[in-house]
Amino acid sequence: AVLDYDTFILFVMGTPRRTSASDLKLSSDIIVEIDDLDECDEEITSKGWKQSYWARCKLSADQSSWFQWEFLLDWMCCLMCFIITGAIEFFAKPHVVYFKEGDFTQSYPFTPSTVPNWLLGLILVSPSVIATTHQIILKLPDRKHIIHHVLLSWASSITLTLLVCQVIKYLCGRHRPDYFSRESQPLTPKELRDGSLSFPSGHASGSFCAMTYLFWYISGTNKLFYRGRYSLFIVNAIPLYFALWVAITRLQNYRHDYTDVSAGIVLGLLGGTFGYFLYFKSPFGPFCGKPKNHKSLYLLSLDE
Repeated sequence: AVLDYDTFILFVMGTPRRTSASDLKLSSDIIVEIDDLDECDEEITSKGWKQSYWARCKLSADQSSWFQWEFLLDWMCCLMCFIITGAIEFFAKPHVVYFKEGDFTQSYPFTPSTVPNWLLGLILVSPSVIATTHQIILKLPDRKHIIHHVLLSWASSITLTLLVCQVIKYLCGRHRPDYFSRESQPLTPKELRDGSLSFPSGHASGSFCAMTYLFWYISGTNKLFYRGRYSLFIVNAIPLYFALWVAITRLQNYRHDYTDVSAGIVLGLLGGTFGYFLYFKSPFGPFCGKPKNHKSLYLLSLDE
């Protein structure tokens, strides 16, 4: 057997000692992978193995806990993205673009949003709440590890998507379809400035980022692509249907044109996919739904 780990904790006759992979004389097969310490003795007993001839091996990155300190840097990056996004919102000014007075493409009526900003905020937060609640209900032995990766991958998706969307909006300064109508409305300076932030659609990118992440989480949990079920895909894609509805409302409310919404959808799809695949194993493989850096125990057959 070929192992990628540098260090193991070897238990022989109940006495721990540190050893390297090269010191272990292994038989040709790895018998089983076990995620729970309590299951190790049960597996040994059920198969009639002699415990003194078996090794318990644990990943050595952090032997006392599943948490790795490098994750703190990831959390700091998420926080920095969030702060920069807010700073752009409060201090930056949109790029001034050329336009013609009375341009009919910018003269659509000003209408209230079907999906207001507060509802968009709830949509952005919903994947973390749903996934965390799901893990608490399941009561898996490694649920703390999974919940941490759920929150970190979700935060990575949302903060990166919002930052990229915000930067593009202010650099482009594209007028909304209702740009001229805003001038005749009793709007705040912020709402008037928002008329120059059309490309890409923030509602489309945000909703698709959140719902794409939720789609991948559900698909990995129930092994959709590994099992291969079209009917299951139809059900799992419900979050994407909802995100599509949010994007369509931006066209119905004359807040964006088709290119704005299309760009927002693409950005959201990429952001949600990026966050999930960065911290979770591929939803197309047998270990779908498992977080990366997963601490596992391996039972190894040792030759006498």
